[in-house]
Amino acid sequence: MTLAYCTTRRVIEVVADKGAAPSQVLIFRAGIVECEWRDGGYVAAIMDESAAGKVIANFAALGHEMVFDYEHQSEGGPYSSPDGLAPAAGWITGLEWKPDDGLYATVRWNERAKQYIEAGEYKYHSPVFVVDKDDGNRIVELHSVALTNTPATIRAVPLAAANKPGAATMIPKQILTALGLTDEATEQQCLDAIASLKSTCNPDTAAAEVAKAANLPEVKTRDGLVKAIAGLREPNPAKYVPVEVVTAMRTELDALKKRDTDRDAEAFVADGMKAGKIVAGTRDMWRRLYAADAAQAKKDLESAPVIVATGTIFASGGNGNTGGTRADIIAEASAEYDANEHHLRFVSKKEYVAQRLREENEAALSKDEESKFALVG
Repeated sequence: MTLAYCTTRRVIEVVADKGAAPSQVLIFRAGIVECEWRDGGYVAAIMDESAAGKVIANFAALGHEMVFDYEHQSEGGPYSSPDGLAPAAGWITGLEWKPDDGLYATVRWNERAKQYIEAGEYKYHSPVFVVDKDDGNRIVELHSVALTNTPATIRAVPLAAANKPGAATMIPKQILTALGLTDEATEQQCLDAIASLKSTCNPDTAAAEVAKAANLPEVKTRDGLVKAIAGLREPNPAKYVPVEVVTAMRTELDALKKRDTDRDAEAFVADGMKAGKIVAGTRDMWRRLYAADAAQAKKDLESAPVIVATGTIFASGGNGNTGGTRADIIAEASAEYDANEHHLRFVSKKEYVAQRLREENEAALSKDEESKFALVG
């Protein structure tokens, strides 16, 4: 075990001037014990329950009371008095660990030391202790304690009212700085700052703010937000229709629309044939026109000329709707096309005549007929 021997002038407890000499003295405040010397030396040691247990055990192993001297005179060397004497200010008769507070010493003061303390002539105390560097810089042994007015402890505080209520505490500078407080901050101010930070960093509070921004006002906790997000990632099947069902419905709907369109187109063509503006050879063309744009087809039919007598509808079958020969059918269809070429612009004359022959159950156009009736192209 690597040990560091530390002689420090450390102030542990804030007390009022000219207070009664305390029977119990807070030697080490729980937490970080900081010491800084005039030559620039510095140490930061730990005092916690584990450290206190070791200090108390080592004190018990002494088998006698521990000296509380003046100005570390019992250490000798540079601390020696001119006459070489090192009188005791008092005697430490016991040590006690108080959780969340620190390590206390029960002290029996000598009369002169008691007078010094109560008159305010000695205001501070300083422990000499051993630190175990292999145990996280924990304090493991107390060697002695001294009355002093020149402590090496950072933010030194008075000694003499350790048993008075409302005494301020020594708080490490790093903690005060982290909390945004000054060196004069009290323990209650530190606790208030910590409570404020805990409130600000509360996961439920943060989750509720996020949920509110996401329009989920019913979510108030972190767990609730997690569940809500999971629900967004995994949609409830009961609230959605499977893709296969949607596809089937769309197919059925398209079929219904086509059926309605075909029905309307047949009615449109039938009305056009009754009006003498659509003949057998142009029925398919007009059906396609209607299916593509019903409004435009109606407009075109309205301006189309009458091709046959009003009310006449050619019937398919046999050798032609007029009882004529194949040549008559071809000639008639050619004449119809020539008379309505503008309205039959979507089909060629050859296609128009060929369609007419099919409707009359005639054979397909031959090359000779195409040439004879000028149907080429």
